[in-house]
Amino acid sequence: MKNKNVRGRTWLLLGVALLVIVHVLFKISTPFSLLEPAWGAGDLITFVGTITLGYVAYWQTYKANETEDRLLKIEENRYKLELRPFVVVANYFAYAKTQLDIIDNPDKTYVMVGKPEKDTDDVLCIELSLLNTTASYVSAKYENAEIIGSDDTWSHSLPNQKDEIIRLQSGETKPLVLYAPPKQFEDLKSEKIKLRFILENRFCDRYAEYFHIIIAALDGNLHGYSPKGNWYISMFIQEYSIYKFEYKNGEITEEQEDAHNGQA
Repeated sequence: MKNKNVRGRTWLLLGVALLVIVHVLFKISTPFSLLEPAWGAGDLITFVGTITLGYVAYWQTYKANETEDRLLKIEENRYKLELRPFVVVANYFAYAKTQLDIIDNPDKTYVMVGKPEKDTDDVLCIELSLLNTTASYVSAKYENAEIIGSDDTWSHSLPNQKDEIIRLQSGETKPLVLYAPPKQFEDLKSEKIKLRFILENRFCDRYAEYFHIIIAALDGNLHGYSPKGNWYISMFIQEYSIYKFEYKNGEITEEQEDAHNGQA
């Protein structure tokens, strides 16, 4: 508002100064005919007025476009907050269990990404706490994972699971547990793993979300941790991206909507 007042006073002073200058110039006789004006003072003032009105029209158009951009930004933010599903990993844990314990008591959503030799063998569970960051209901389902730089992928099995879909209200957090033999995870330390999830909003619009995890440290004997219970784990979780499923030319494609290169 202060800048607008300054600009207004500046244009008023310039206008008055211009009128004074034009008045003085047309009162002074010129020694050369070449310097005699070919138009009148009124013509010059009309010309200047036209230029000024043109600038005012330009400024009004600029402000209107600026307002429209702000409205579009508000609508885009509303879409991201209310309509487009998105989840982040708010926390993570690691602990050991037997696969038989998981089968007998599936108290969470467990996904086997590597098969142990026997049901009684110990498996290492990496639990991801998925947080719904939007303002409305979201469903999330783990789809697959690939090891970047190799042809290796994680398997996807749900022994004795009633439902693999995690349903999240706004701001709600629920666990997803990925488990495999401990050695499988230990061999992946420092490797980049790309996880893929299928998300849906309350209108059943489908999206694909990707993010990468890097296991920086994993130890069952560090600082009093027991291989039979909690493990020490440190991970980087980064490069979130979201794609919307679109139907084009008879095929379903993924159109990227957003990407975030931060890390947790």
